[in-house]
Amino acid sequence: IPTTYTWDGSASSDWATGANWDLGTVPLSTDHVVIPTAASYTNALIITGARTVTDFTVNGTGTYSMAAAASLTVNGTFNYASSVAATYNCASTLTIASTASQTIPAANYGNLDLTGGNRTLASSGTIGICGTFTRGAGTYTITGSTVDYNGSGAQTIAAGTYNNLTISNARSAANLTSPAGTIAVAGTFDISTLSAY
Repeated sequence: IPTTYTWDGSASSDWATGANWDLGTVPLSTDHVVIPTAASYTNALIITGARTVTDFTVNGTGTYSMAAAASLTVNGTFNYASSVAATYNCASTLTIASTASQTIPAANYGNLDLTGGNRTLASSGTIGICGTFTRGAGTYTITGSTVDYNGSGAQTIAAGTYNNLTISNARSAANLTSPAGTIAVAGTFDISTLSAY
């Protein structure tokens, strides 16, 4: 039976320290994780290493960050409030693996892997991707948001349909690669900030 663990950050920012969780032990891959509003904890969570949970929820003004090479796999529900400002290193990976439908919040991600069920992109704001975007085989609902490939290195644009699509950042000699398949843009396609393309 999944157990719900709430972050309190009383000892440090380390996921692997039991004292940082309300139950005094570290959550397992079968558990639910809740990051409460910022006033409820001492130190903000910094995710390092490879972490897997069932559900991951961030409430109110709660926040967290993912370090370089860190990964977080969510096999159930991924949810956070619009007021959350999570920080993702470009070399980090968030995987939302549930076979159920999921809404993807607007945030600036590193590598974003949405393999699993159907996905709905945020209804507003920008979904930034500075690494690799893995769409998966699910059906996508695109509404009012923008997907921005904003890495400073080489990136491949994932095939599929976007609402607005932006490719930004000064990439110097780094390559942009088109995929096998079709890229469809329902709204605006913007490459105005590129130094070269």
